[in-house]
Amino acid sequence: MVARNGRRAKPLDKIVRHHMNERRVEGVGTFHRRHDYWECVPDAIPDTVITVQTPDISLSQEERARAVCASWEDTIQRCRDYIESRRTETDFESRQFTDPTVSIGESDWIVFFTTESELEAVFGVEMRGGTPLQLIIGD
Repeated sequence: MVARNGRRAKPLDKIVRHHMNERRVEGVGTFHRRHDYWECVPDAIPDTVITVQTPDISLSQEERARAVCASWEDTIQRCRDYIESRRTETDFESRQFTDPTVSIGESDWIVFFTTESELEAVFGVEMRGGTPLQLIIGD
């Protein structure tokens, strides 16, 4: 098929399929479908990734992604403060919490950090609303 400008036109089914694998969320960026979840590098925070851990993105997940982007620095500081407040009772080794990413589920969301410790390579703060709920520590 040739378009008026002389270039090959994309068949409509390829255009529709392409857009089914992308979803633009205002105030966040474009989410790309990755098998059974969605992934986005936010426009305003290009050094992180937000994932939505469901096959479809709900309106509440869009709202959460917007809220996370709008309060990024405050959210990261709140998570770091919570981590430090739990240090004595959980007895973890890690001192550096870097490269934050966000995973948004159905009703909760988690901010993950990488650490310098092999035993605690993945360190997360599970959130409910804007409040830290619990630590997640793994390798």
